[in-house]
Amino acid sequence: MPSGLWIGILGPLVVAGDGVELPALPPGQRVVLGLLAQAAGAPVQRDTIVDALWGYGTSPQFHGDRADIHQPAAVTAARRPGIPAGD
Repeated sequence: MPSGLWIGILGPLVVAGDGVELPALPPGQRVVLGLLAQAAGAPVQRDTIVDALWGYGTSPQFHGDRADIHQPAAVTAARRPGIPAGD
């Protein structure tokens, strides 16, 4: 594996830092990180993330143009610097 941060998205999601595979992330974090890695720096629409986390048509309640999501752990964790270890 190359040095630095490496994210493999073909097959199971694999995350490595400096050539060492990191512990598996919780499912929600894997989904969000996989979507962001696949987008390769392009913006990912909120609806795409919500649908991936909760399934199309089964997402949280919407109020106007904003989902009633209070900092879901998966999105919050994916925005932090570094890769948090899963439980």
